[in-house]
Amino acid sequence: MNPSKEEIAALVERVRGLKGADREVDVLIWLATTEGATRKATTVSSALGLWDPYVIDETRDASGRLIDAPQFTASVDAALALLERVQPGWGVETTTPAGGGKASCRIYPGSSLAANASRTAFGSASTIQNAILLALLLSLQSQEPTNGL
Repeated sequence: MNPSKEEIAALVERVRGLKGADREVDVLIWLATTEGATRKATTVSSALGLWDPYVIDETRDASGRLIDAPQFTASVDAALALLERVQPGWGVETTTPAGGGKASCRIYPGSSLAANASRTAFGSASTIQNAILLALLLSLQSQEPTNGL
């Protein structure tokens, strides 16, 4: 897992702009947060125009196995599992206003927000899962560079 600051910044902007689930963003987040993951996309089209072009997406894990990235932007469970994998042991608080409005998420290292206020990351988005993803990405963006991060 060695995303550049620029990759993280681009993902932050993509997640901020989401109104719901987005499979392309799911794959990009998975690639940025999974060591050894790769992707090759090949566009196939008919030379005679017999069918619309389509893309064969070969997203692979570190062992080379084809995978279907988890649906982070569609599932609170998947977003929380990613948070635990990438920032193990971090606390998480989510809120959704009654009657609608943006969901929010605050994450912090350990179990005490007060003790870790300076390392808190906050995300606000149209869905809880996207708020979790945004907070996670912002936490990665604010970390000191280590191991290529």
